[in-house]
Parts: sequence; structure tokens; C-alpha cells
Amino acid sequence: DLFDAMLDFGLNRFRVEFNLADINASGYVTPPTNLAIQPSAAAAGQIHYDRVRRTMDDVIVPYRALMAAQGESVWITLCLVDFRNTGYFAEDTASEIAFAFKAYLLDFFSRYGFLPNALEVLEPDNSGGNQNWSAAKLANAIVATQAAIEADGVLGPAGASSIVWIAPTSTSMANVTTWIADMKTAQPSIADYIQEYSYHLYSGTDTDLANIKALADADGKTT
Repeated sequence: DLFDAMLDFGLNRFRVEFNLADINASGYVTPPTNLAIQPSAAAAGQIHYDRVRRTMDDVIVPYRALMAAQGESVWITLCLVDFRNTGYFAEDTASEIAFAFKAYLLDFFSRYGFLPNALEVLEPDNSGGNQNWSAAKLANAIVATQAAIEADGVLGPAGASSIVWIAPTSTSMANVTTWIADMKTAQPSIADYIQEYSYHLYSGTDTDLANIKALADADGKTT
């Protein structure tokens, strides 16, 4: 079956997505079509966790158990998707992105008893989606989120200190070095949070790839 094939391939890394549009007054839909509302102003029941729970319950949790039986583990990245040009622009206010991440982390932890390994914002440079992100906003969001999830110890003894960040997860390899530089300008401490410099292969050159490697090597990061 599918899980057997996954085990045969040795798949051990997964991205579990939640969508900012899942914070709305109407309910969970896929693909998301509702207008996002301000996370911190959401009433009870307006933050919808179905997307994460379905992925975890149907795929990750049972597969994680199979991997554990073989003495292996899986890496889980909790990833915010924000491809909207409508609704509330939470990325303009770092504390709102932090609120959203923390809400989903709290639900994740209370439901499964463990935390994801990493956090990520998907394709903030996606010109076909929400063009409202910037490197500075991403850096500010990461720093604010880390502060929020470390604040009160509700995520267990290890808590947020066990979670790393992956960024910038750009659509183009050519954008990585520029985004990282601009993120460092906005938040000089940002390198303390990011473990992995990430990108998608929709576009870019071998030179871009070499530049990413050089930057990662210089900063002590993986890619």
C-alpha cells in the first residue's frame, strides 16, 4: 500500500500546511476561498484546524508509528501558506503571524503530544499569490513568533527551544541570497533562528545554487 511504498523509498520528511485563510468566520474549505480575519480577534471556532489534523491523522501519525517501529523518525515542518490578496493582511503585523503560529502549535501539541521539528512560511515571494510579504516582514514574523511560543512554557519542557526555522522558501533560487540579506538587515538576530536556507526549483541557475551554498557554508546553515 501507500505506506509500504513510502517506507521502501525511505520518506522521512513532511510539510504539514495550515492556511491563513483557515482563520475565518465561515469554516474550513479546500481549496481555501474564505477571507482571513485578524487571528487575535478570531472568536471561538473561527480558527479552523481541520487541514493540519487531517494531514496528521490520515498520514503522518500512522506513518510515524511505522517509522518508530523500525527505529527511525520523521521530520515534520509546520508551514504557513498565505497566498491571498484579500482579507486581513496579518503579515503586516508580526504579532498576528505569531498569534496564528502559536494557536496552531498549541492545538498540535495538545492533540499529538509532541511538536513539529520546524516552522516555515511558504513562498513569501510568490508573485502569483499574495505580494504583500517582504523579507523584512518575514524576519519580523519569525522573531515575534519565536518570542511568543517561548513566552509561557505551554509547549512542554523542551518547548519552542526544540523548533527551528526554514526560510525563505522562495519560488526562485535567485531570490534566496537577497532575501536572507534583507532579513538580516531587518532583524540582525534572524540567523540565530534559521537552520536551513530553502528554495524551490521553479527558476534559477547553477550560479544561484552556488551562491546559496556559499552563503549557507559561511553562515553555518544547511540547505
